[in-house]
Amino acid sequence: MAKRPAFTIIEVLVITGLVASLLVFTSLNLLSPQRSSALESTTTTLNSDLRHQQLQAMTGTSGGGDYGIYFNADSYVLFPGAAFTPGDPANFSIALEPSLQFSSISWPNPLVFQAGSGQVTGAGTLTLSPTGGGTPRIFTINTYGTITQIQ
Repeated sequence: MAKRPAFTIIEVLVITGLVASLLVFTSLNLLSPQRSSALESTTTTLNSDLRHQQLQAMTGTSGGGDYGIYFNADSYVLFPGAAFTPGDPANFSIALEPSLQFSSISWPNPLVFQAGSGQVTGAGTLTLSPTGGGTPRIFTINTYGTITQIQ
């Protein structure tokens, strides 16, 4: 009986390990732009929502008065008035992408823009972080309600 050439178990395991490693690195590199895109789009949306709430308070649109934003770990709520009331039908809730969360808030929560001036009661920062690691975005706001920096 003639012996046929074949692969040894060690050769099969080495090739399987190399293929598995390549698949893992490829999938990680393909997910990175998606996470980065989610962070960028959420940063833009949050910046726009902060400016919109301030503008509504300054111009007195929709009945005038104060406007604010209340932050949860995985969402934020836009609301009219000087205080956040959960369940108010005038509230508008925005959920973050599952890969993002607010990791630290050093400004008052809720952040309320005062009618007429658009000022807030305290300055501070808000950190928007990817849950799987990565570079967070830090929003800095002053007492005039102006976003002075997004890092």
